[in-house]
Amino acid sequence: MKKIIKNILRNFGFELRNTKYRNKFNLENTFNRLIKKLDSGQKFIVFDVGGNLGEFSKFYIKLFEHNEIKNYDIHYFEPNTSLLEMAKKKISSNKVIYNNFGLGEKDQTLDFYIHRDRHMNSSFLDVHTSYYDIYKKKACTNMKLIK
Repeated sequence: MKKIIKNILRNFGFELRNTKYRNKFNLENTFNRLIKKLDSGQKFIVFDVGGNLGEFSKFYIKLFEHNEIKNYDIHYFEPNTSLLEMAKKKISSNKVIYNNFGLGEKDQTLDFYIHRDRHMNSSFLDVHTSYYDIYKKKACTNMKLIK
C-alpha cells in the first residue's frame, strides 16, 4: 500500500520521505562537526559568492559566534551595488570584507544583468529580456587575500 501511495504522490510531483532524521544532516550540524575536527588556532575564511542580501554571511557569523570562534573573515562578493549596500545595513560585523564585483575565470569587465523585480535572478549570463537592466561590472580572479 505504501508503494502505491508513493507512486500516486510522485505522479503529482510530490515525494513521501521519512523526516525522522531531517535535522541531523543540515548545514549547521555539518559545520559544527567540521569545526571540531579542524585546528582551533587556524583562521577560517569563508567566501560568500553572489552574496545577495548577506543571509549566508549572517548564518556563518552566527555559527562562528555559537562555537566561540573569533579568528575568521568572511569575504562577501556581490556585483549588484544596491544589494551590497542593503547587506551592509543588515550585517553588523567587522569580520565581513565587502567586494562589489563578481568572481570569474579572468579579470575583465562584463555586462551584468540586474533583474528589476527579482534580484536573485540577476546574472553575468546574457539574458535579453525587458525585465533586466544592463550594467558594466568587473569580474576578478587575481585577489590578494593573505596578509
